[in-house]
Amino acid sequence: MKDDQTIERRTARRHRAKNGPGLYVTDQELIEYLGLPADLGRKRLQALDASKQANFPRKQPFWGDRRYLPAVQQWLDEQNKIKIEPPKRRTA
Repeated sequence: MKDDQTIERRTARRHRAKNGPGLYVTDQELIEYLGLPADLGRKRLQALDASKQANFPRKQPFWGDRRYLPAVQQWLDEQNKIKIEPPKRRTA
């Protein structure tokens, strides 16, 4: 019988968006997106999930226990002190 990680990887790849990771991603897809080694990525996500203070985006049961990628990107931007300002409007 296949282990849970193998099944998750196969399922995640089958449902992956053709033009990128999609809006809701599995932990494995998130780890790949971040470019982390698998073992390090899993450890970091487990630590963030266990921490109440980190305020890291949680998995959404409604979306198959996936995380909302734009929320993860926003969290990372805040942690890295990146401030994204809206574009300035031109006045005629």
